[in-house]
Amino acid sequence: MEYLHIIVVLTIALGIYIFFDLLLHPKKSLKKRLIFYLFLSYMVLLLDSYFFVIYISPAGVEWVDPQLKPFDHLEVIISLANSPYSGVNLTEWIVRFVSLTALPFVPLGFFLGWYFKIMRVMKVLVLVVSTTFAIQCTQHLVRCLGLMPLVKFQVDSIILNTIGGLVGYGVYRLGRKIRGAWANEGPV
Repeated sequence: MEYLHIIVVLTIALGIYIFFDLLLHPKKSLKKRLIFYLFLSYMVLLLDSYFFVIYISPAGVEWVDPQLKPFDHLEVIISLANSPYSGVNLTEWIVRFVSLTALPFVPLGFFLGWYFKIMRVMKVLVLVVSTTFAIQCTQHLVRCLGLMPLVKFQVDSIILNTIGGLVGYGVYRLGRKIRGAWANEGPV
């Protein structure tokens, strides 16, 4: 069995990019550069959390049906909790599922406002949905190729990731509004 650790490859690529960026553009603003490196590091961790380890399988290609029914996972959790033999705490599992799916995209929404200066909610929505959709399609392709046996395309993830990105953008806008209010107050 051969494993390819995505985070190692992406971290090396990030290090090479930073080296060449510092070498070729020495006059760039250090603050903007560090914020961008922070964003790239976040993207490396995000991709690693979705793709973990790619297993190179001798099994070959197989088609896996995508999960296209919204909130299918929540229905499974609820049915498990309603089982007389289950010890599943329904609230705990729903909170865990929603937070593990939505929270990784909160920084993306924040970065879209903070670093990329996107001020329109619709633009943020389109970018977050596009990013999530691309990740889900890539996961599904990798699953069908037999490289990651435990993942597949899920509409639940697209919905919850989008909510997470919008929450992050909302946090950015709220912080900006509070900062503006403090700036307008002046000294006490």
